[in-house]
Amino acid sequence: MNRDTSITLEDLKHVFRRIADIENYAKDNLIDCDSLVILYQLCQDHRSIASRLSKSLYLSPAKTTRCLKRLVSLDLISESLDSDDYRKIFYKISGNGAALINEFVVVQGKLCISKGIEQYQQLKKAVRQIEQSASIVITSTAQKVIITLEYAKKPISVHELCNCVCLSQSKVSMSLKKLQGMQIAVRAPNGDDAREHFYKITDKGSMLAKEMIVILGDKLN
Repeated sequence: MNRDTSITLEDLKHVFRRIADIENYAKDNLIDCDSLVILYQLCQDHRSIASRLSKSLYLSPAKTTRCLKRLVSLDLISESLDSDDYRKIFYKISGNGAALINEFVVVQGKLCISKGIEQYQQLKKAVRQIEQSASIVITSTAQKVIITLEYAKKPISVHELCNCVCLSQSKVSMSLKKLQGMQIAVRAPNGDDAREHFYKITDKGSMLAKEMIVILGDKLN
């Protein structure tokens, strides 16, 4: 399971920047990123049910239900019962929901959004599979840090990590602390400036990262 050595930290930064744009737009509209992805999917489909959305977007049934309830409460989607099976609820994007997605497309561009959402979904898939196989919990921040540490050719500073994963220092530092406790990352000595902390991935972390990268396939390009 060797990683693609042609991928650079700059390539990763472009991927994480697209995802950050999606997350920020969702936050600006009072929803989370998963809800925005559901809304985007419903914009592509005529209608869908919760189980189908959960499976295709790599979300847990409970998370999918919470997102759908939030979207309904904001009048971004509507729900209706199946005339043949009253136990089945269909969801459809509303005019307000379509307007929100169309505005996002105008700002970011359809191709950029489509690629960003695809990469976001694939990252979610990787996390879910790793959590199931390794029986550990990995946050989205930790996942980005692990992948970045794996692709870094040398120990990397917190500042460089923040710049690459497009997240705040507080989030990255908190994630690094947890990863050190899990023996996935370790602090590396810095002879030039002892005040600046550098980190590198451990053998255990590298095995985990390689599993993620295999699942991600070509989605880091």
